[in-house]
Amino acid sequence: MPLTHSMTRTTLRGYSGALLSLPFLCALSASGPVAAADVADFALGEHNICIVDTSGKLECNSNSNSRMIPTDTGNTYSKVSSGGQHSCAITTAGEIECWGEANFGALNTPVSNFPFVDISSSEGHSCALDANGQVACWGLNSNGQTDVPEDNADFVAIETGTSGSCGIKSSGLAVCWSNTWPFTWVDAREGIIDIQLSQREIGDTACTVNEQGEVSCAATYGSVAPLDDGPYTKASSNAVMLCGLKTDGDMDCNLRDRTFVQTQSNIDLLASIEALPALIDFDTRYEYDYHMSFCGVDINQQLHCLGDSLPADFLPGEPESLPVPTDLSLNIYGSNVAELLWRADLSQIEGAPGQFRVYRNGEMVNQSYANASYLDRDFEEGVSYVYQVAYVAPDGMEGELSEALPVNDEFSNPGGDNVVSPPNAAITLNDVVVSRYGEGSLELFWSRPAQPTRQYDIYRNGELLTSTPGPSYFDNQINATNAYQYTIVAIASDGSILATGFAQAASLYGLQCY
Repeated sequence: MPLTHSMTRTTLRGYSGALLSLPFLCALSASGPVAAADVADFALGEHNICIVDTSGKLECNSNSNSRMIPTDTGNTYSKVSSGGQHSCAITTAGEIECWGEANFGALNTPVSNFPFVDISSSEGHSCALDANGQVACWGLNSNGQTDVPEDNADFVAIETGTSGSCGIKSSGLAVCWSNTWPFTWVDAREGIIDIQLSQREIGDTACTVNEQGEVSCAATYGSVAPLDDGPYTKASSNAVMLCGLKTDGDMDCNLRDRTFVQTQSNIDLLASIEALPALIDFDTRYEYDYHMSFCGVDINQQLHCLGDSLPADFLPGEPESLPVPTDLSLNIYGSNVAELLWRADLSQIEGAPGQFRVYRNGEMVNQSYANASYLDRDFEEGVSYVYQVAYVAPDGMEGELSEALPVNDEFSNPGGDNVVSPPNAAITLNDVVVSRYGEGSLELFWSRPAQPTRQYDIYRNGELLTSTPGPSYFDNQINATNAYQYTIVAIASDGSILATGFAQAASLYGLQCY
């Protein structure tokens, strides 16, 4: 199942100078062409998002808690589940590994004479099912949620909630262990094919799906609007809405019957969920202030995540292929400044900008957002260097290094002239400013260099737009949703480069988080 997220990356070809930093707005998108990993299982937690790909590789991302990122044990995995403060996974050997906060003994993993085949983690406890149909539970036991029934056999599925645990027998009988509602309501129901229990919300909510595809739910507080457009294969409710997965893969969602969740953002979120391509699995979580997050896997095995309180800016998963920088070249400005240029085909990548890492003699000397050049101010003529460049995806995955560009005493650029500006030239244009005028235009301003200037060449996203005699340029050929990178090159009367300047204009709306 390939992961997707929406990414807009731009490449600057040509000259660059000082970067004007602008805030970066991230997004997890409902769709996108970038295939990452074939997802075998995923987990949407309070503090992290995890996937297991079909090769058994486990990856997690988190915005807020580094302990929710597992260490690399070298193992491969088949299942993963995330709760409030901890996560657990099953290795392909059938053993359990847990990580996160050690509260309530939630990290004290059990052992079995049979390999474990399924796992469910909640706020403070977890349960696992082995190949012999027996369940083991551990962690917080404030409501009897780890007190597995004496008739511990013939289970085919398990599910944990904040205050209880449930299992389904092969006969379709639901069995729950908890002393609280609505777990007592689920217990002993017959003909059940799926149980979903709420995670971290006001009270508890439980939903069941029977063999006829009918959904029934019970909640500690408030009512749950019914779903009646089935049949369904899975249903889950939280403090915001009830969602059901229909047998044709479509999502059907209703907002909870509480006036304070009937906000426009939640209405829009519901519509976005129902507009997703056909899914085969999904999960939801209530976060805070009646917001929620949602992740689902579609029939093409892509992961989609929506919501304004997602626990990770970027989905985990390794892209199938990252662009490899090519055509490295070096412009030498005098005796101690040089500019490294390269190309990278980012046309197949959309969404948030990645970065480039520049290595000199094997040591990383620079990392910057998607501008295809590096100004080396520590360059020394007569010293040998080897430059390489790698592209880095937003999730931190580094692509293949470019071919090496060796530089020594005899180095010269293609064309024979390795000094492209006078030794005492101003390297950077000062005070480059971007003024945005509505959705379709902006203006660039900069200060003139001290030396006489014949013209200024204006590049946008690496393409030469025009030349202008004065220190400003008006661009009315843009739109509100794209980000732009500009390079201004000051040309002297003899055609040499006096100075360069660099500016970045973000999308007017930023990259939207659904």
